[in-house]
Amino acid sequence: MKSSLVILVTCVGIFLCGCASKQTVVCVVPTGTFEPVTGKELLEEINNQLPCTVKPQEFICKVKYDRLVGWAVIPDNKKDATKERLKSSETLNILQVQALNEGLKATIKNKWKASQAVSLTQDPQ
Repeated sequence: MKSSLVILVTCVGIFLCGCASKQTVVCVVPTGTFEPVTGKELLEEINNQLPCTVKPQEFICKVKYDRLVGWAVIPDNKKDATKERLKSSETLNILQVQALNEGLKATIKNKWKASQAVSLTQDPQ
């Protein structure tokens, strides 16, 4: 009986930890008169708009089609509030919302630091 209780408690703990750590990735681009030149500027505006704070280690940025595109990791429980805020934003346009997968997590982990310096004025690499 005691071992069954330990197994049950362990399974519930694993389940709850898994739920609490789910994360979502939001892909955004600047819109309107907001024209950031660096990834750092884009991240600052993301943090001004979102209901949660995105750390530099949770963000990557690339230049695509002559504009910056940013991917920010947010807690899954902030996904709906984030989508609502960005729908009415005059500075950011939401392109995509998806669950954080292992591949994207690894990319963000490896490239976050360099993406802070991504700039529209740099030559493409």
